[in-house]
Amino acid sequence: RRSSDLTAVPCTRTGTMVLMMAGLWIDQSLRDIKPQVSRKVFGTKGCHIVVKLPDACAGSGIATLNSRNEPLYCIPWKQFHYFGPTETAYDGDPDRVFVTAEEADGLLTEANKLLPRLNLTAADIRFSWAGVRPLTYDAAVPFGNRSRVIHDLSSDGLPDALALAAGPVMTHRSAARELAQRVPQRLSPSRPAQAPDFTPPASRAGAEHAADLSDELFRRSGAAWCGPVADDELALTATELGLRLGWD
Repeated sequence: RRSSDLTAVPCTRTGTMVLMMAGLWIDQSLRDIKPQVSRKVFGTKGCHIVVKLPDACAGSGIATLNSRNEPLYCIPWKQFHYFGPTETAYDGDPDRVFVTAEEADGLLTEANKLLPRLNLTAADIRFSWAGVRPLTYDAAVPFGNRSRVIHDLSSDGLPDALALAAGPVMTHRSAARELAQRVPQRLSPSRPAQAPDFTPPASRAGAEHAADLSDELFRRSGAAWCGPVADDELALTATELGLRLGWD
């Protein structure tokens, strides 16, 4: 469908057990059901900036500590390098997470302390991104617990429901295995165990449900992360995908 046709439509499903895998949205989702539910997630915001370093830096990276003794890295990525991350507490809108001018300036300051001869400025930033880590809320750990926790929500009045906190996307398979071990403790499997198929889809855009051109270029193919995409390349991609997926 065209991206303009993609709207949120309420739907109802029934099941014997519920797994809350919404990351940063877990607390918000649970409180829509049970306003008194205890907090499960603590969000910390991480920002990155991407710059073009001299060609002599190609393929080389640095992992170190910033001026606050926190992790800082300069990682080669295609023909660019990215600096990051930041780590600050975040309790804002989970759907509006982006690098602010102040955060970008802070990363530039750290980058120039690390590589002072580059004299990087805001004009050198090609693009940036930010995300929020859904760490486990723990009153005894003021800045969030990084240990993955599966919360049994029975004590919150939600029997046969589990919520996963501190499960970043890069560990999704091990998280899935851990949850798969927990569910049979409550439910008897209705069919034999099956092995997942990780074979990549033959048709990337169609099988991965690209919603629009930006979705395909950034999230599916990754082509836009290589730098500005030329107008003729955009037109060709739009034509090819439009014919295949029925876009205008």
